[in-house]
Amino acid sequence: MQVWLIISIVALAILIVILVLATKLTMAIVSWLSSIFRLSRRSSSTSNDQAPQANAEHDAQSSIVERVRFWEQQDRINQELIPRVVRQNELLTQHIRDHDNLPEIAARAVRKALEEASEAQRGQYEAALAAARSEVLRDIHSVTAIAEDRLSASIDLKTETLSRQYRQTLLLLIGTTIVVGLVSVAALTLAIVL
Repeated sequence: MQVWLIISIVALAILIVILVLATKLTMAIVSWLSSIFRLSRRSSSTSNDQAPQANAEHDAQSSIVERVRFWEQQDRINQELIPRVVRQNELLTQHIRDHDNLPEIAARAVRKALEEASEAQRGQYEAALAAARSEVLRDIHSVTAIAEDRLSASIDLKTETLSRQYRQTLLLLIGTTIVVGLVSVAALTLAIVL
């Protein structure tokens, strides 16, 4: 930005110099042409007897008059443009003076933009992290619920299996106790009878 500003100032200064030089050149040409015009008038007034030469000089004079008018018009245009260009240069110079700390302002603006972007990025990161945490917790809860259901089903199955085995063992013990009791009673009865 500062480079463009310097380039603009230099271009404006060059333009002013060119306009001033063009004005001076125009004034010199006008002066030269008017002196030529005066000389040709004097020579035409002194030599009226030379008609063909007078016609040629008259054509040259009219050509010179046209050129003088053209350069006078260019001079008027330059007189109108130069103050405008000078005023624009003054305004631009004043603007540059008023904004002398433009690099600082630009640096502050860039720093502020970077901080805002960093803050926004940090906020997005934290939001994404919170979303990821909640998703992981949901997954953990769902996996835990599935594991608890499977564990509960496994415990229920093992409890039922152990309950059946306990009943079978109990029935076997009862049956064995009854058989032992019957054998004991039969042995006692046999011992009493014998």
